[in-house]
Amino acid sequence: MLHITTSSDPAYIEANAQPMVMYRNLLAEGTVADSGLPGDSPRANAYSGSTFDFWKPASVPATLRASFGAAQSADGAFFAAHNLATVGGTVTVPEAGTETGAV
Repeated sequence: MLHITTSSDPAYIEANAQPMVMYRNLLAEGTVADSGLPGDSPRANAYSGSTFDFWKPASVPATLRASFGAAQSADGAFFAAHNLATVGGTVTVPEAGTETGAV
C-alpha cells in the first residue's frame, strides 16, 4: 500500500514532483495457495511487494492461486522483477468465474 502526503505549497510540489505508481495488491488480501510449499522461497514472497525476494515453486508447472470471500475486480495484472523469459515461464490470468484466461 502506498501512502502519499501532499502539500499545496509550490516549493513542495516542485521539489517532490516524482512519478508514482499506485496499486492494490489483491494477492495480499486473499488466501493464497500454491502447488508446492518450498521452505527457501515461500509463496508469500510472490506478493510481498518487495523485489529482492522471490517465490520459486518446488516443481513446474506450478500454480499460485488466491481465493477471496467475495468477487474482486481488477483493471490489470503487473509482474515486477521476474525472470519469466529466462526460464521460459508464462503467466495466465483467468477470466472471472473460469479456470482459463489469457497469457
